[in-house]
Amino acid sequence: MSSRSLLASLLFAASAALAVAQAPRPSLLETFVLRGGFSSDEAVGSGSVSVAHYELAVGGRFAAGPSGFGLLGLNYRTYQIDATGSVPVPQSLNEISATLGLQRRLSPTWSVLAVLKPGLYGDFEQINGDSFNAPLLALANYSVRPGLTWTFGLNLSAIGENPVLPAIGVSWRFAPELTFNLAYPRTDVTWQVSQALATSIGIRFEGGSYRVTDTLGVPQAGVRRLANTYVGLTEIRVGAGLRYNFNRSLRLDVEAGVMTDRKFDYYDRDYTLNGDAGTFASVSLNNLF
Repeated sequence: MSSRSLLASLLFAASAALAVAQAPRPSLLETFVLRGGFSSDEAVGSGSVSVAHYELAVGGRFAAGPSGFGLLGLNYRTYQIDATGSVPVPQSLNEISATLGLQRRLSPTWSVLAVLKPGLYGDFEQINGDSFNAPLLALANYSVRPGLTWTFGLNLSAIGENPVLPAIGVSWRFAPELTFNLAYPRTDVTWQVSQALATSIGIRFEGGSYRVTDTLGVPQAGVRRLANTYVGLTEIRVGAGLRYNFNRSLRLDVEAGVMTDRKFDYYDRDYTLNGDAGTFASVSLNNLF
């Protein structure tokens, strides 16, 4: 297991713990998220790469017993990759998936969450059975007291360098206006400036693991041809954000900062492309029906 993968796994999904702890009302159409972003053109290998990211997700929940909810959703995500020079990277990496989950409160302090995301993950040049993945996230959440919740669990995925990763995270409101979230893909400190406005500083891991069917050639001597293989895209982003609530249901998030690292890891070919530092920006619109 790489140190980066271990760090990601140890920071996994404190935000999911909050979702369970809040026990929201059932609604078959509850959330809508539209997100877009861009990371700058920076040197990678013998050329340069910039990445545009777009994401659309809808989700809802229904009652499942006296203290549980079932989760349903649809997700679309794409990374559009613009490369110059002879950089062996696909033109795009995409996900089309469903969300199937169950969350249940076991006691005033313990709750559990399991989420399965079956779908297609790849460059979509060709789609076959190897593009299918169904990552599973299983979590147990322990509320020590109001404002402090610990999360423990596992993340399972057939696509990725590490098919099984442990998970631990925490959400701690250590002051009335200040909250610390240690989670994956984002760890931050948030300051609730007013009822409508919040600011944050933190670190985000952007990316995922995908099937590559396009033929990208032989990048260097001793490396097998990059075709019909897998790639893990990772960007480490450090930045500041603003969150503005227009009303109880509609929220705008804006974030910008420094991308400290970009990596394309063809892990089953033992070949990695590391990029230089750069900048990033993203914006998302979130609606709670």
